[in-house]
Amino acid sequence: MQEMQPIRNELGITDNSFKAKADELHNIGKTVLYFARGKEKKELIGIYSCSRRIKEGSKDAVRELNQIGIDVVMLTGDNERTAIAIGRETGATEWSQRLNLRIRKR
Repeated sequence: MQEMQPIRNELGITDNSFKAKADELHNIGKTVLYFARGKEKKELIGIYSCSRRIKEGSKDAVRELNQIGIDVVMLTGDNERTAIAIGRETGATEWSQRLNLRIRKR
């Protein structure tokens, strides 16, 4: 939950009752959404997790590429723990969560 700490501090959320569950969900590649209420002092009231699905055939494609000597590098804009979990699940040789796509208007 380290990546959420600055936001939690900014919002004044000090309750850590969901920290263990949120860390567990992050570590298996889930994106965690936090729900809070209150104006002056925010009270954390719940979390919700969602995940990206790996497209059918992706794992097989990565495995076949690895078998013929091609390293697969996964680039994503997800948080680091999600990138690691998805990278491991797909069999990618390397992964990076530092991808930051920018769309320019022409």
